[in-house]
Amino acid sequence: MSLPAPLHTSAAAAGVRSSPDVICLLILVGSWLAAIAVVGPRGDFPIVDDWAYAVTVKALVQDHRLVFSEWIATNNLTSALWGSLFALVFGFSFETLRLSTLVAGFLGGAALYGWVRQAGFSPASALMAAFCLMFNPIYFQLSFSFMTDVPFTAALTIALALITRGVLAGRPGATAGGWAAALFALLMRQVGMAIPLAHAAANIVTRRPTWRGMAVAILPVVAFVAVQRGYARFLAETGRMPELYGMQSDAMWKMLAGPVAESIPVAAVFLLYLLLYLGLFLSPLAPGFVGAAYRDLGARWRPPIVLLVVALTVATTVALLALGHPMPIWHDALTVGGLGVSGDGPPAPGVMWVIVTVVSALSGWALFVALIAHGFAWRRWSPGMPWLMVFAGCTALIIAAPVAFISFRFDRYLVPMMPCLIMVGVIGACAARPDDQRGSSQAAFAILMAMMAAFSIAGTKDYMASRAVHDAAVRSLLDQGIPSERIDAGWVFNGYRNFGRFGTVRDMYSWLLTPDYRVASRPAPGYDIIESRPVQRWLPWAIGRTPILVMRRQAAP
Repeated sequence: MSLPAPLHTSAAAAGVRSSPDVICLLILVGSWLAAIAVVGPRGDFPIVDDWAYAVTVKALVQDHRLVFSEWIATNNLTSALWGSLFALVFGFSFETLRLSTLVAGFLGGAALYGWVRQAGFSPASALMAAFCLMFNPIYFQLSFSFMTDVPFTAALTIALALITRGVLAGRPGATAGGWAAALFALLMRQVGMAIPLAHAAANIVTRRPTWRGMAVAILPVVAFVAVQRGYARFLAETGRMPELYGMQSDAMWKMLAGPVAESIPVAAVFLLYLLLYLGLFLSPLAPGFVGAAYRDLGARWRPPIVLLVVALTVATTVALLALGHPMPIWHDALTVGGLGVSGDGPPAPGVMWVIVTVVSALSGWALFVALIAHGFAWRRWSPGMPWLMVFAGCTALIIAAPVAFISFRFDRYLVPMMPCLIMVGVIGACAARPDDQRGSSQAAFAILMAMMAAFSIAGTKDYMASRAVHDAAVRSLLDQGIPSERIDAGWVFNGYRNFGRFGTVRDMYSWLLTPDYRVASRPAPGYDIIESRPVQRWLPWAIGRTPILVMRRQAAP
């Protein structure tokens, strides 16, 4: 069942292979390849805990068995199949798995470009949207790993784009392809359930209720619940269910089952932090989105709205600085030193993070207020846009919901929300105007996006360089005959070398026996430095600083 398409959708869809689109896609390809070349993807070493996801690929390719690491919490089936396709061609290695994610990273950006074009917006708007996703610091850095965040986001975006095409243009083939991509996403991460739930919400909220309409809305939800339950049962009955499987959902339900007085403050703090992170990551699009809402406001509303946003920005910034929690708050992929989990670069100057905190708060509150303003103006949008706004917005909200009710949070959990919120931003900035965004908004986007991309590329290059030197130091110790259980090289390398051999699943410190040697970026008490290996860094505050140190435990007196 299709909705009336936006007036300019048909033209955009018909011209999706037009000269401007080809040029824009070539720009995306060239930019992505150039960024990869600058960073350098080489190195047979793990990033974050992708060593656990690599276990399944290695078993599939080399032993033809389906095996999951006990460290895995996600479904991890289709991500393993995706990595195996590349491993069958190029051989199993972390370099090969990294290549598979880099390809997925580009596909995610291209899918977002196609989604925006399918919604009827210009090639320029679609190109801006794709850049905002592909050069998001966390998305870009994780593209150099075998974590599931980027492949899942790519599959999610492909699904949303195809389902949108099916609904707006009445294309059953596109709809079928969209649900196939959505199933692929679900079997990678359980939060893929957001797609049918958001689809149901969009159909129920924006359409007149009919029995057929309710069936179209509800049946995909029922089908996906059945698939998820069936897959979990398969894992349990075949002895393949990892010990940490579904850890996040278990933590969420445990908190929700507890006292409301405990869960509400946790969720409220999360929402504030979420506003800051999304304000930062969506800041290149903020001028267009906020500017469109500002121009729609009556003259008497503009001054108080501006004062409100400024007051909220000042209050948020002062509170965070007083508490000693400026951005980045969660310290996962985005850290005080740059990018990368367990990153070992020196911290950036404090004033930089104060500025980032101000920008995040200002952009976040401005976007939030503008979203409310756009909501009141939805009747002026072209046909189909309210459905798309609800579909994209609800997908993002459902992805965020479980994270709001758990005590452990990683900023990379926000990555799958980005294409949905970028689409919301494009709709708000362009839906009511055939000329799309104004020149001033595009200029502001170019400046902010260039700064974000430069940080993403330099930060990722530094992280990869540091990991390469770190890995070389560990390999040197191993070549000297020192067993891995005597080398404390950080939880990533300890997990890769020792997980399943020593200790318990949930205790990282038990993955070592006697840490007689340490490989780290900072001296450790009780250890002598026996070697210092320099790291070539690009971030200005890190140049010439923080080598990788090889240390040996001091003899007992």
